[in-house]
Amino acid sequence: MLIFLIGYMASGKSSVGPRLANELGFNFVDLDDLIEEKYRVSIKDFFQKYGENQFRILENRMLHQTFQLSNTVIATGGGTACYFDNMELMNQHGLTIYFKQGIEELYQRLKQSKKPRPMLSSSSETELKKEIQRHLNQRIPYYEKAHLIYDEHQMNIHQLAEAVLRYENQY
Repeated sequence: MLIFLIGYMASGKSSVGPRLANELGFNFVDLDDLIEEKYRVSIKDFFQKYGENQFRILENRMLHQTFQLSNTVIATGGGTACYFDNMELMNQHGLTIYFKQGIEELYQRLKQSKKPRPMLSSSSETELKKEIQRHLNQRIPYYEKAHLIYDEHQMNIHQLAEAVLRYENQY
């Protein structure tokens, strides 16, 4: 079984993903890490050098490679679900879980993030919150196609693992 974690950047996919994988006895893979390892360039540097369109093509190729895995939780990038037919493909090849967060929560997480986030470099608090809202408005229709929605304020990791197992037993 493959489990694809989707949602906005800093929504918790890369931090909760390994815990979920451990709870289920699965492997964990971060799609951004796979890209950085294979191409030996940071996502930030790739974006700056080649642009978002080239990154999305590369990301799509790497996503396709994950379909060969089994018993793996895969954390995707914030935009992965929104390009090409990625969301439909992830839904066909496994279970998708939308990591839902509010704007204020995302803002605080992005501010404290250790990962380099290009959108943070020149934005004031107000501008950044508007940018998050704009992105979310565009992306939520894709995110909401997920099989499950995870809100850490309503569900802990054990409950999420139980929901995954219930889903798996239904299909």
